[in-house]
Amino acid sequence: MRTAPIARRPARLSQGIGAAAGAIAFVAAASSSVVGGAVAAGGLLVLAVGLVMGTRRLLTLGGAGLLVGVLVAGLGAASAATLLLGVAATVLAWDVGGFAVDLGAELGREADTHRVEVVHATGSAAVALATAGLGYGVYLTAGGSQPVAALLLLLLAGVVLLATLDRASSGNEW
Repeated sequence: MRTAPIARRPARLSQGIGAAAGAIAFVAAASSSVVGGAVAAGGLLVLAVGLVMGTRRLLTLGGAGLLVGVLVAGLGAASAATLLLGVAATVLAWDVGGFAVDLGAELGREADTHRVEVVHATGSAAVALATAGLGYGVYLTAGGSQPVAALLLLLLAGVVLLATLDRASSGNEW
């Protein structure tokens, strides 16, 4: 008896969640800056291609494009809340997208993985939103007198730390 080959493509639900989170990051960037929106649009396009093709390298490149778009918006008139939402959505898109690729590679696209995908996405969203909320609380506690550039650098440092820890723990290439 022959069995059909396993489709080693990204898990569908996580693909959709990653794309939706990327779209939220794009809207956050584009709502405050035309240039930031254009950069984020390019990042969203690359992220989407990475999600469809199942390539972590493209996911990371797309996530970086989204992040740069949000940061460029922060140099303009974007509020701290918009920046934090954009960065949280970017990290969520990158994390859930990477999970979709890994899950598809290990179990195949046709495996029933909805429950684990929902648990992972919910946990990632909770961490991203809690971190953004904490960052906003720090921003408000400082009285808003600190420059937004300091907040941007703090966010960038957090993203770099997260990416480094993820790479070290999983052994995956970017």
